[in-house]
Amino acid sequence: MIIGLLMQKEDKKQSMADFVGECLLYYTKKYAQKPDSCYVHPERVDELKSITSVNIIPAKNISRINAWIGREDNLVLDKI
Repeated sequence: MIIGLLMQKEDKKQSMADFVGECLLYYTKKYAQKPDSCYVHPERVDELKSITSVNIIPAKNISRINAWIGREDNLVLDKI
């Protein structure tokens, strides 16, 4: 993924799954297409097993409070 939306989790009480779910909805609304990938810190992958609409990909360069969401095919470039 070259271009994506990096979101930061602000609410410490919110579960990571709820946070990523909100991010996916925001991305879909903003770019009028669904993301297919979500990069998160490897320690967060187990918390996201309930999310099946995108590929959850562990990445050590992503902070524990962030999620990088986008499309591997970068079709979003047409919307920018």
